[in-house]
Amino acid sequence: MRGNEASASTMLSPFFVQGSTARKKFGEFSPRTNSHPSPMSILDLPAVNACLNGLSTIFLTAGYVLIRRKNQTAHRNCMVSAFVTSTLFLICYLTYHCYLGFVLHKGPTVFREPLWFRPIYLTILLSHTALAIVIVPMVLMTLNRAIKQRFELHKKIARWTWPLWMYVSVTGVVIYLLLYQIFPQR
Repeated sequence: MRGNEASASTMLSPFFVQGSTARKKFGEFSPRTNSHPSPMSILDLPAVNACLNGLSTIFLTAGYVLIRRKNQTAHRNCMVSAFVTSTLFLICYLTYHCYLGFVLHKGPTVFREPLWFRPIYLTILLSHTALAIVIVPMVLMTLNRAIKQRFELHKKIARWTWPLWMYVSVTGVVIYLLLYQIFPQR
């Protein structure tokens, strides 16, 4: 590996530990026909999803800072990037869970241990899931108003959309860390 690739690989390696563990548990999925193992499988998607949520958080934060500084073009670019990364997240999330359900005949990972932390985890998960559903139409409406240059209406809904979207993005990363890194479920 080149220097940049090695450092990026080292930085992201904790996120991909889950995927390699899952491959041992569920078996390798590789669309390749040769005998070389795939460097990444569909079981790595939870880590990819966490990275996409993290990127969304960065774009949302930058977009907020930029609009406060009256830099509308940079703000627009960051918010479109946040929308794209969130859309990619949704595609990867649905792909992973459909694969688990329809191909492996497994349900989602259940948080069982430690028992004392389960109510905290479930509270975070429930609020994350409910708000993730709520923000989809809000994000679409906010973006639509910006595209149509109806900025007063855009600002009114963005005051609600931004913090909810930020919460969903941040808790998405937190949920991944809790479920796969801090308290890996077996």
